[in-house]
Amino acid sequence: MKRTVFISSTYQDLAAHRRAVWNVLGKFSVAVRGMEQFGARTEGPLETCLAEVEQSDIYVGILAFRLGSMDESAGKSFTQLEYERALDLGKEILIYLIDEAEAEVRYTDIDHEPKQQERLQSFKRLLRERHTVDTFTTPTDLATKLERDFRKHFAPKPEEATKEKPDEFDATLTAIKRFLKLPKTVSGTEVRLRAISSSRFAAARGL
Repeated sequence: MKRTVFISSTYQDLAAHRRAVWNVLGKFSVAVRGMEQFGARTEGPLETCLAEVEQSDIYVGILAFRLGSMDESAGKSFTQLEYERALDLGKEILIYLIDEAEAEVRYTDIDHEPKQQERLQSFKRLLRERHTVDTFTTPTDLATKLERDFRKHFAPKPEEATKEKPDEFDATLTAIKRFLKLPKTVSGTEVRLRAISSSRFAAARGL
């Protein structure tokens, strides 16, 4: 039976990141739940989110610079309430926080209201205390790290397993070329290098 993954995050500022995550999870034999597929329901938005968390096995929390929709009665964001429900039910929890020093974000993707920022930072501190979190800088970086973590626990879909694997060193070369032009876009990216024996030599001095 497929295990189910719930993706928890704000939407407007992390739409591209969520698309990247959905694409990655599509490679594995898991079912994915998230706001993109909620559709119309009788329940309110928060009730729908919490019900989806309850029906999932794994909670993936992604936080950047916005707190998102709030439940005023609880004084907490939907994302935090989703996390707390997952924690209470003993779900497996994976947390990814934006790299606040290296990530490049639009001004409009930052919550500038002081009280909201205080709540957001408090939530992030709590997550760091309770879990071993990972950080990300771009949608691609997030997708790469999440795929790495999922490969430790889940088998790829049969059709993905039979696909020809891309050359890791070609990917490394691409990352290095991007780094030379725009370093911050690949900050945090993991690459694989191949050692070259000292007995090798160039065919000509010009090389």
